[in-house]
Amino acid sequence: MIAVVNEADKAAALEAKKKEMGLGDDRLRIRAVPVGDPGITNEEADMAFIGHRFVGIQDKTDFLKRMRAGMKYPRYLVMVEWQNRQTAMGPPMSERLPSDRIMDLVGEHSEYSDVGAHSDKVPDQVVFLINDYMDPGGGGQVIDAQQMMGEGAEGETMEVIQE
Repeated sequence: MIAVVNEADKAAALEAKKKEMGLGDDRLRIRAVPVGDPGITNEEADMAFIGHRFVGIQDKTDFLKRMRAGMKYPRYLVMVEWQNRQTAMGPPMSERLPSDRIMDLVGEHSEYSDVGAHSDKVPDQVVFLINDYMDPGGGGQVIDAQQMMGEGAEGETMEVIQE
């Protein structure tokens, strides 16, 4: 597991907990990186989780491009963001976005094809499940946007699931 954090003090606290638990680098690697750096490269990860950070990433295109490059197919990405309403916990409303806008941003700034949003799973938060398209009858082969939409097709498609 690779834990990527944006604050040096959080990285130090995780390192201390890791040592306390007797975990080696073969079980947990901790990386402190600036906001906007996914902290992984070259198909290094099977999946990724982003907790309450996506809205604040300035260059979403660069971030998602580097995130995808660091993940193995089908590039499972799970994001959790705050619901776009005032809640007892969480940031001010100025730092929140509607779920459909977050899904649109993922589509606009990446090559991901499947995005689902689930708002009843975790109180006051939305869980986004994001991955590349998988052909259920294709034996796990990668299907790109042109294959789905025909030769000469531009853009990509997005499956939206809302509960």
